[in-house]
Amino acid sequence: MQQFTLDYDGIDKLIRARQLRVGEILVLLAICWPLVSSLRSQSIFNLQTFLIMSGAMVLIVAFIIYAGSNQYRRLLESYTITFEDNIITREQYNTSTITFPIAEIVEIARDKKGFYRIKAESWDSYIEIPAHIDDADKLYTLLNNIRPVIEKNSHTSTLKKIAFIVAAVSFLMLWTSTDKIVIASCGLVWIVGMIYSYINTQRNHNIDYGAKSKWSAVIIFALIIRSIYYRLIE
Repeated sequence: MQQFTLDYDGIDKLIRARQLRVGEILVLLAICWPLVSSLRSQSIFNLQTFLIMSGAMVLIVAFIIYAGSNQYRRLLESYTITFEDNIITREQYNTSTITFPIAEIVEIARDKKGFYRIKAESWDSYIEIPAHIDDADKLYTLLNNIRPVIEKNSHTSTLKKIAFIVAAVSFLMLWTSTDKIVIASCGLVWIVGMIYSYINTQRNHNIDYGAKSKWSAVIIFALIIRSIYYRLIE
């Protein structure tokens, strides 16, 4: 049996990278939301109100990042990938265990950051291996002996990148446009995107159970539907 875990320096790097990525998105929303609200109401821009609203949202963002980082650390510290008796198994706290027969592995890919994705013909999901793993060279040799490792720039497909851009543009137009057809079209894009994202999240065994909460998904979906409805009747 051979088992690999994440090294502590690597865990810290992954957490900092996630904090930066999530922080950039949330801070951008914290700044844009008051501006969009001001434009929609067609009121005179008030710097004091903007600073208060942005400050409050930044505090909320800081709390979300702090709480999320603690949960993320717990997940990373529990991560193990095991090779035993022609079986590969990924285990992680509060997350579905993934087990592949090595003979069923159809692709092993590594992106430029060093993250692996292992796909098997009998599973819809894949095994994801973070870059900062103990004995990285030994793991690469082991995986390359199973199936030649494919080098990729990114695991994110071009289609997903385009979908992200479309979602961002639709979000801006949804809150700034006054044309009912545009609002309805952008709202439909978001509804379809939410449903697609929910289905993918439920099928992805690399995502922990907390992130798969059906109640949180229902609440977010209901809030989006409500916001689109009120935009249409304005």
